[in-house]
Amino acid sequence: MKFRFKNRQEAGIELAKKLKDYIDEKTIILALPRGGVPIASILAKMLNVEFNIYISKKIPHPDNEEFAIGAMGEFGEMVIDPFFSNLITSKTIKETKNKIESYIKQYRKKPIENLDSKTVILVDDGIATGLSMEAAIKDIQKLHPKKIIVAAPVIAEDTFEKLNKTVPVIALIVSSDPFFSVGMYYEDFHQLSDQEVEKIISNEQ
Repeated sequence: MKFRFKNRQEAGIELAKKLKDYIDEKTIILALPRGGVPIASILAKMLNVEFNIYISKKIPHPDNEEFAIGAMGEFGEMVIDPFFSNLITSKTIKETKNKIESYIKQYRKKPIENLDSKTVILVDDGIATGLSMEAAIKDIQKLHPKKIIVAAPVIAEDTFEKLNKTVPVIALIVSSDPFFSVGMYYEDFHQLSDQEVEKIISNEQ
């Protein structure tokens, strides 16, 4: 298939155009690192909206680090694939919490402000299974925002349908193609380094 986006920056510019009607004076953008950070940075600049990071980490299958069987948000909410619930142990949960705490220390330059009555836009560079985003939604809901919106350049169709039952999902591509990876929709989808992410966050905050 043909790539849709040259890179994350181009995707962010296109996504900003679609999001402009959802912005008000109480909107905050929360990016899911790493891939969501450059997208959110573009959105924050183009839409003149405050930007911060939010951590939601996948819980990997014990035999396959790349295969998610669940996810945890930074405030403790978890989403578990019921088929693999027997693989979630106290050790798994502790390891995931430690990873989240490490990311917060590394990336967050200022605390997340009070989200009560705010419009929160959760941003990633693409959504496949949606487990991490689902955990993020459940987590942020505990902070009583006025509204949560999920925004990503591309999302798998079945994931869109699942998430959209809970919150509005804004995407440029809702893909019905076999969804092997988010990267198939980008010409440049290089793995972002910590240095790249930290530079973007420092410039924003």
